[in-house]
Amino acid sequence: MRGLLFILIVSILGADFPESEEILITDRKIKFLGSEIIQDAFFMDRYEITQAQYHALAKTSALKPSWFLPRDLDKDGTLPVTGVDWFDALNYCNQQGKRLPTYKEFLVASFGEWERRFAFGDELPKVAPFRIGVLAPKGPLEVQSFSELQSSDGFYNLAGNVAEWLMDSEQDGTLRRVSGGSYVSEVHQVQVGAFFLLNPSENSLPTVGFRCARPARRPTVVSEAEKTQLFEEKQATAGRMMEEQMRLDQERKEKFLKAVLREELELRRSLANSLTVTDGHLSMPEGALMHQGELKLTQSFAIDIEPVKLKDYRVFVDGGHTQAIPLVRVSGRINDSETSPVKVLYQDALAYCTSRGMRLPTALEWVRAWHHNKPTSEALKHSQQESSATGMRRLTATGMEWLGHPPMSQIPETISTAISFNSLVFATIGPLAEEMEKDSHKIRGALAYSRQSFRCVLDLPPKLGFEVSVKNNYFSQEFFKEMQQLIEDGHNIFEIDHQSLEFEKKMLGLDVSSQKRQGPLTVPPDSMRE
Repeated sequence: MRGLLFILIVSILGADFPESEEILITDRKIKFLGSEIIQDAFFMDRYEITQAQYHALAKTSALKPSWFLPRDLDKDGTLPVTGVDWFDALNYCNQQGKRLPTYKEFLVASFGEWERRFAFGDELPKVAPFRIGVLAPKGPLEVQSFSELQSSDGFYNLAGNVAEWLMDSEQDGTLRRVSGGSYVSEVHQVQVGAFFLLNPSENSLPTVGFRCARPARRPTVVSEAEKTQLFEEKQATAGRMMEEQMRLDQERKEKFLKAVLREELELRRSLANSLTVTDGHLSMPEGALMHQGELKLTQSFAIDIEPVKLKDYRVFVDGGHTQAIPLVRVSGRINDSETSPVKVLYQDALAYCTSRGMRLPTALEWVRAWHHNKPTSEALKHSQQESSATGMRRLTATGMEWLGHPPMSQIPETISTAISFNSLVFATIGPLAEEMEKDSHKIRGALAYSRQSFRCVLDLPPKLGFEVSVKNNYFSQEFFKEMQQLIEDGHNIFEIDHQSLEFEKKMLGLDVSSQKRQGPLTVPPDSMRE
């Protein structure tokens, strides 16, 4: 046998190497993938370095603790140490008078005296410290596990358990080789000679550990110049990693900010289009009416779902109201029952609403309550039994409803007639028999002393918490498309403070207030599309 194996028991070398048993590999020459490889004699640890070994030295030296420090070292101390970067792994070995194995040493130790597929032989076992089909360990195992899968020289876990840092570097020293595969590795990743590259400052992987090695003829001595070079290399690598991490953090933050902005935009769309029906009233937030291409704004309000009924108006009269003209029952017409809509003079309708702390609706409020921000709603027809999607009901027979007396500038030209409102003529809305097939949203004038139906409106405080305007028009599909495009282009349209601690916590899922919000963010008005 060309290579003589010497197993040096801890009791023999305990004075020099008390922490791990070593195996001596004599001078060896192998042929691997068509190339002849010659390796001088060397010692290499039989086992991977354990948690207990590493942290015992970390307590008394400058070694950083493992990223995956176990809670109970007495119980889990025999597991391989992981979460250690290349520099600390080398530092640990240096303090033992050793270094990390080279790729050639790891290859020769895995290869043994003759060519083989895996460090333990050519045949796959049923259970192994790596993945075979769907079977894989849940985590790293004790370094002395799987004794039946030792290499021909007696090394444990050269295939699987945890991958291991090597001395070899590539790409101008920016990356280090890692070999052996881990408990999550596939079969091809634990074959003899397989390796992958890793940043030497990487210390967050539970799948990478190490073992130590040393030349058999002379100790490894790291000169001051080499130490300085290693330190400068580590600093440069750390700097590059920090820049890369900052770049990745910024990308994640920008991606999360876009998600928050999209959520906020959808929330505002939902709130702006919300409505509530309670106690016979339809409540709507402040908003806009887009009718036949013309946009007008309204404040938050509540409007009666149905016109005022005759029985309710009688209670008002019996309570002391003096009508301009006594109330009469018109048999066979609209007031044919106590639950029918009452028809009264303009001043009487105004007085009734005032007694309820309300007022008559404006044309915009009436039309918006009917359409609910849907400019494509069909026109009202006299001949139809009318009840809108919002639940608002209106007259189905001939007759109109009194409206408030706003300036003509507030009535869209598309829904008004060319009349002049004065002290005798007031605005009404509703169907007329002679216009059965026409849009009955037209505003018409009626003499103040004519009798018409009516309903009342209550002014409500703002509900949305954000500005609604012609500029910030939450009722236009074009507006939403524009806002969505601005978000995708990277514009912070709601001026969210994404540098704040609260935003960072929300991004990390640590802020309980980041659960589903009940209201929109508060932002300065007019700031959205500057």
